[in-house]
Amino acid sequence: GAALLGYHRWLGQPRKCDPADSMRGARLGPSFAPDRARSALESAGLSAVELNTAELSSRVAELLAGGAVVGWFQGAMEFGPRALGGRSILADARDPGMQERLNGLVKRRESFRPFAPAVLAERAGDWFMISQPASYMTTVAEVRHVRTLPAATHVDGTARVQTVDADRAPAFHALLRAFEERTGCPVLVNTSFNARDEPIVCTPEDALASAVTQGLDALVIDRWLVVLSEQRRSPPMHMLPDERRRPDLPSTAVARRFALELSLVTAIASAFALRSSRAPLPGVALGLLSIAIMIGALVMPNAFQQPAGAWLRLSASLARVFSPLLLGLVYLLILTPIAVIRRSFHTPLSRDRRAASFWTTRDSRDAADVRSAMKHQS
Repeated sequence: GAALLGYHRWLGQPRKCDPADSMRGARLGPSFAPDRARSALESAGLSAVELNTAELSSRVAELLAGGAVVGWFQGAMEFGPRALGGRSILADARDPGMQERLNGLVKRRESFRPFAPAVLAERAGDWFMISQPASYMTTVAEVRHVRTLPAATHVDGTARVQTVDADRAPAFHALLRAFEERTGCPVLVNTSFNARDEPIVCTPEDALASAVTQGLDALVIDRWLVVLSEQRRSPPMHMLPDERRRPDLPSTAVARRFALELSLVTAIASAFALRSSRAPLPGVALGLLSIAIMIGALVMPNAFQQPAGAWLRLSASLARVFSPLLLGLVYLLILTPIAVIRRSFHTPLSRDRRAASFWTTRDSRDAADVRSAMKHQS
C-alpha cells in the first residue's frame, strides 16, 4: 500500500482500481466437500441435522436470539486479517454480558477487548454512521444505537464494522436477515473462529475440536447444524493436538516461552549471586538450574504447561488489580500536568485537522521536491 501510494502520489502515475471489488470477499482459502463435514461429524460421534439455507438460517437465528454462541463454518476460508463469515464465531450483539462471556470463556483473553459487528449491507446506515460498503471489517464507524449493541461497541462509541451483502456471503446474509426478522436487529457479533494462541480453524475437524474445547453452544459446518449444548461430548482424542487435550493448560508454544523466560531470570539471578556473594555455591546452583530449565524448554516444553498456567492465572489476577492503579497514576502524574501546562500557554491539545498532513493534498512544490529527490536517488 505504501509503495502504491508513492507510485501514484509522488511519481504521478495513474491509480487504477476496480470499483466492483475483484477479491469478491477475500474467500481465497480452502473449501471442503460436504462429505468431509459428514465424515468429521461421524468420527466425532456427534449428532447433527442437515438443513437447507432457509431452515438453517431460521434455526441458528433462534439459537442466537436465545443467547447461544455459535461457530459458523461456511464455504471457502477467508484470506486476510479478519473473519468475514467463513470461519467465524457469532453471538447476539444486544446482550450486555456477551462481551465478557466471549472474552472469558471462549477467547480466554482480557475482558475489556472489544468485538466487531457484522450488519446487513442494506441496513448498515441505520445502525452505524457509515455511507459506503465495509466488506472487510477495516472501517471504524460511530454506532447510532450504542445502548442497543453493547457487545459490539467500543468504549468511545465506535465499532469496526463489516457490511454483509448477499453477493459475497449469501449464507451469512441469509442468517442476518433471519435474525432481523426474529429480533428487529440486523447485527451480530462476529469474531474469528479460534482459541487463544491458536490460528483460525481451517478444516471441519479443526472446527469441531475448537468448538468443543471453547465451549460453544452450537456449530454450523456448511449445511450441518450441531447443537453442542445438548450433547457436550468431546471429540475423540486422536482428533485433538496435544495442547488441546487439556484445554485448561496453555499451549506448547506458551509453555516453551515461559520456560525460556524463567531460564533467563534464573541466569540473571545466578550472575548477581556470583558477583555479590563470597560463597559461590548459590550462584553456581542457580546457573546449573538455568541450564537445566533451558534444556527442558527445548526438549520437553509440555513439562512446563502446569507452572505456566499457574503463572498466567496469577499474572491475570494481579493485572486486574494493578492495571487500573497504574493507569490512574499515569493520568494524574503525567498526562494531567501536560494538559494543564499546554492549556495555560493556549496550546491546542490536538492537531488542527484542517492543516496539511501526509494524507491530505500538499503544496505542489512539495510533491515536485519529493519526485526530484526520488529520481536523484534512483
